[in-house]
Amino acid sequence: MKDNCQHFRFFTNRECEYFPCHRGVDPDRFNCLFCYCPLYTLGSRCGGNFRWTERG
Repeated sequence: MKDNCQHFRFFTNRECEYFPCHRGVDPDRFNCLFCYCPLYTLGSRCGGNFRWTERG
């Protein structure tokens, strides 16, 4: 592995059935890396803008 590897910092999954999932965001600059954040399991205590969708 290269010492200056930075590819892990950005990922866009254009094949995702929900992409683009956020209105108004530039799809070329949208980072899907934290789409399924492990902090979601904390619910309202996650510190972010947690919410359940109609599909759970």
